[in-house]
Amino acid sequence: MVNASNGSVGELLLGFGNPIPAVGVVDPVEKGPPFRRIGQELRRDTTSVDSQLVRESWSAEAILKSPLGYQLRIIAQYVEHSYWGSSRAQVEQAMQRVLRMVFGNSFDEGYTIPAKFHTTELGKLFHEAYSNMCRAHDLLTVKQAYLEAGVARQSVYDRIADGKLHPIYLHGDIRLHRSEIEEWKAQRARRD
Repeated sequence: MVNASNGSVGELLLGFGNPIPAVGVVDPVEKGPPFRRIGQELRRDTTSVDSQLVRESWSAEAILKSPLGYQLRIIAQYVEHSYWGSSRAQVEQAMQRVLRMVFGNSFDEGYTIPAKFHTTELGKLFHEAYSNMCRAHDLLTVKQAYLEAGVARQSVYDRIADGKLHPIYLHGDIRLHRSEIEEWKAQRARRD
């Protein structure tokens, strides 16, 4: 494990006045190939198809001082030390903010995660965080979800495609938040 600073635990200021302890997983995210790939993915995913992709180089320091960098640091630290530092609620909030920043709809608070997100470096980071925070009873398989909601299997996949359900990919398998399925079930009950 490589520390992000010269000391065993250093403090990094991200321009928000909040000292964040440096942990081993942060250095590769800050400076290594995953960091560059995340930046490339951001540019690719936020640039329209019609416009040319501008090769813009951002310094690692500039990204770390940005709101996106701050949120990514919270997630990376949680992955490294889920028992220390940020709470589960703080990490979930950071993950939601990153997803909105990267994949958000500018007209509402929603976002749509691309189909192969779980195979990207950012998706893998999220996978590790979800693995640390989600208990088995908090997640449902697609089959459990459609049986619980009382809908057809395709309805679950349609809601995922529409961005109304946010899947988690654990070891390549789709899992859905029980709370989202219960909320959907309650909405359906109110309509009936």
